[in-house]
Amino acid sequence: MKRLLCLLFLLLSADTASAINVRFLKDTVISKMTEDDISHFERALADSLDRLPDGGRMQWSNPETGAQGIIALDETYTQAGLNCRKVRVRNRKGETEGTANRWNLCKTEAGWKIAP
Repeated sequence: MKRLLCLLFLLLSADTASAINVRFLKDTVISKMTEDDISHFERALADSLDRLPDGGRMQWSNPETGAQGIIALDETYTQAGLNCRKVRVRNRKGETEGTANRWNLCKTEAGWKIAP
């Protein structure tokens, strides 16, 4: 799932990356998160995708580090025979707050992946 998050971040930031080099990652929320923070986020994201209805929201946090975020489920749809969800995510760690990211994820046998 960590690879999924990094891939999602890089895909969503592709235009920025080509314009200002990869050093832009040093000030992102994900770069400030510990492995434990990422684990908390991954569990909350998977749980949200599996359980929440459209319009549902879930807050997650890691009380040990202060990392936190909100996951909002916008829409469920079918694509290529897969159950897919449109999700919005905003995470925060300390003073660093990320921009709202929108992802389309589909559930495969290997778990939730970026929509094809």
